Amino acid sequence: MPRQIKHMTREEIILAVKDCAEKLGQAPTYKELTKLTPVTLRWMRRHFGTFSRLLQESKLDNMGNGKKIGLEVLLRDWARVTREMKKLPNAGEYRHYGSYSDTPFRMRFGPWPRLPKAFQQYAEAKGWAEEWKDVLELIKEHEKEENGARGVFILPRLTPEEPKATLMSPVLLDKPMYGAPVRQYPLAHYPINEMGVIFLFGALASEMGYMVTRLQTEFPDCEAMRQVEPGKWQRIRVEFEYESRNFLRHAHAAEECDVIVCWLHNWEECPLEVVELRKLLQ
Repeated sequence: MPRQIKHMTREEIILAVKDCAEKLGQAPTYKELTKLTPVTLRWMRRHFGTFSRLLQESKLDNMGNGKKIGLEVLLRDWARVTREMKKLPNAGEYRHYGSYSDTPFRMRFGPWPRLPKAFQQYAEAKGWAEEWKDVLELIKEHEKEENGARGVFILPRLTPEEPKATLMSPVLLDKPMYGAPVRQYPLAHYPINEMGVIFLFGALASEMGYMVTRLQTEFPDCEAMRQVEPGKWQRIRVEFEYESRNFLRHAHAAEECDVIVCWLHNWEECPLEVVELRKLLQ
């Protein structure tokens, strides 16, 4: 997390967003800007009002704001670096030898250790087995080493489909409603409220690379350690919501939180990282 400073002038914010754009090769999203620079929501709003206005005054509004670098382009560049190094690069090594920052990868795949598996799956789907045979071999060797050292760090495949009934039963108004059944986890049904999200996150936390250190009733709900590379963890602040948009409805301060964990992600403009549990189970 970039070091937070007490005050920023208009000129300092514009310089920061331009430096960030140069690093990314495109205008940053709000989420990228606040993660990669000291710019905070407070000072951006005070000087510019909105993020769009900031991009306009920085002359970056026509630079592809929010457009992601193509997935194939990113993965090929990562594979190139892997081939040249003859080993899987960590995030710092990729930043040094790669054509992009590690941010676009983290935005798409989450923690850096998930990237090799993502490349492997994409390469298999695209028929890259021969083209990137050496890289795929390095990934397999790395998986064997990791599995032998600390077990497999992969979410199990679930079968969440509901039984398909031909006739629908009537709703009993005096009985509570439940979500669809969840298999292989302590929670019997999919969440239908925030408490269900909290419980399900607890059941999945270790498989996702999280270790909860504190839960509280005030905002943010949770403090946790998260694995970002093998043997390396970072402290993050987590807010639980049933729908990600509830974060906005509750008027929480985005700069005081790092991750929203929810069941349904329905806030497209969200400036924070979002973990949508519903997708992890599908």
